[in-house]
Order: sequence, then structure tokens, then C-alpha cells
Amino acid sequence: MTRNGWILVTGATGRLGTAIVNDLLAQKNFRKRIRVLVRDPIKAKRLFGNRVQVVSHDLSSSDFIGLTEACQHVDRLIHLAALIDYGAPETRHWTVNYKGTLQLIRAAELKGVRRFVFLSSTSVYRGIKSPRGKRIDERTPFQPVSPYGRSKRASETALKESHLDYVILRPPIIYGEGFTSGFEFMVRMLRKGQLRTIGSGENAIPLIFVDDVVQAIRRALMLKKGREDFIITSGETHTQKQLFSELATAFGASPPTKHISRSAAFILFAGFRFRDRLLGRKQRFYNAYLHTLTEDRRYDISKAKRVLGFRPRILLHEGMARFVRYILREIPRGRDSKRSKI
Repeated sequence: MTRNGWILVTGATGRLGTAIVNDLLAQKNFRKRIRVLVRDPIKAKRLFGNRVQVVSHDLSSSDFIGLTEACQHVDRLIHLAALIDYGAPETRHWTVNYKGTLQLIRAAELKGVRRFVFLSSTSVYRGIKSPRGKRIDERTPFQPVSPYGRSKRASETALKESHLDYVILRPPIIYGEGFTSGFEFMVRMLRKGQLRTIGSGENAIPLIFVDDVVQAIRRALMLKKGREDFIITSGETHTQKQLFSELATAFGASPPTKHISRSAAFILFAGFRFRDRLLGRKQRFYNAYLHTLTEDRRYDISKAKRVLGFRPRILLHEGMARFVRYILREIPRGRDSKRSKI
């Protein structure tokens, strides 16, 4: 790889993008070579000042010339930009996530980008239940069930069919600073003493702290041989009960002792959605959150450890303590969102 080429980051003003760019700016060999592709250049300037080169572009547009200009003299590309909105129609996910990625792949090929790092998701496996005694790994066939998962599968296929040297990363739920979406309802119900374990609570919920995603992306940039795909998680097997217990402990509260059946939880969420519609609020209670909390999903990250050199550093106890310190500052301000990486 060339030493003086640019590193292009899409979605740089998002939660993960901001963390990635700040991490790159802290690296002496990267800090003067960062270009960001964003829809809001004013926000990018506010976040990064003059430390990065800003290119204004919307991946959902048909401006291919703008994309090729953005890829000019780019050595490595980190593609994070994506729509993750459970309220959006599938056509919107398809336009932003798949068609936008396809155009970016073509522009990268045309301009000779040497490494394309793509953040996908374990959502591509969402319809698969972990076989008894086995874990889902990179050889497991995809089975997405959501518009987001299907758009990620199509994007991965397009990248694998290209001539680019790529590294695909598939994280599960990302948590940490900025990633409050999907956790607000748990926090609110915990504070009210209304949080309930759904079902038995023994199902495994995969997580990864944002710092470890940043670590994996940095390693993907430097991996000698590309055209690889990796599942990345915290490497832990923690159950719904353990997640709720760590969340409660970090808040200084008692873990939930009562249970609610899965079917009753879905009925409860339907009631919450009806109430929000009556009050004119944005939808906050998506069934996808309940699927995430109640499904049993276990992943094997041995390939990421062996080939990528990935070593998760933030385990649930430390990560949840750090996360709660952040969320205590943010949730009182009412910063709810309907977007979530699940």
C-alpha cells in the first residue's frame, strides 16, 4: 500500500465514524491523510475542525462523478455509512445501504483504492438459531430477516464480486459512548423498577464495546492480505440475565427478579407504540429490540483472533460501567432515537 494516499471514511459524523476518525487522528502515520465523506460538512467541521479533508456527498444520490472525485488518491477506504432505521421502508434501506455501497465500490475500483474496509453486521445471520453446542462462524450461510440485514448481505456480495482487496467486519450490538439507542427503554424501566426478565433469561446476547470495533477496523486497515471477512464480538457468552444484572449493578440498582413471557412482552410493546402514536411521539419500542433480547445467538470469533489479530479488551463488567456513566449524562436530556445497531 502506498504511504501517502488518503484514508477515506464514510459516515464519519456518525457514532462509530466519530470514534474511528478520532482514533486515526491520534495515529502519527494517519493524522494528515484523513478524508471524510459526509452529508453534513458543517457538522464534520464542528467535530474535526481542519484536521481532516471534508467532502460533501450523499450516498443515496446518483452523483457517481462526485464519488470518483472523493476516491481520488485514496489508498484505504473505511465504509461505515448506512441507514439503520426500523421505521424506514425496505426500499430506503436498499437505496442507501446497497445502491450507495455499490456505487462506492465502482468508484473505488475505478480509482485504484488498495483496501476497502466494510462494516457489515451479524444481522446477515439473524434468521439462524445457534445449533446446540455450536457457534455461528464465517462459514455459516447467511439468513437475514430484516431490510437492514438483507441490504448488508447484498452489499457484501457486491464487494466480494469486485476486484477490490476488501476486509468485511460483522459486529453484533455495539454499545458504549453514543450508542444509547435500544437501551433507553431498559434504562427507563429499570429506574421505575419495572424491568422484567423476558422468558427464562438464559439466552445468549452478543455485544461488542465501541472501542473494540475501532480496534478491529484499525487492524483491518493494516492486514497484509485482504479479501477476508470476520465476525467480531466481545468474545464473551453472556445471557440476558447477566446483561440486566450488570446494567442494574452499574446503576446501583437491584437486578430484576420478576419474569414476563415473550408473548406478553410483545403485547406490552404494542401498547407502548399505540400510546406513543396517540401522544404524537416518535416510535421508540420496536419489536426488533425484543427479538434481540430473547433470541439465543452465539458467535465464534476464532478466525478474527487468528487472522486479524483481534483481541477484545473491554468485557461486559467494565464496558457496562463505562456505558452507564455516559448514559446517565445523556438520557435525562431526552435524547431518544429510533436508530439502533442491532
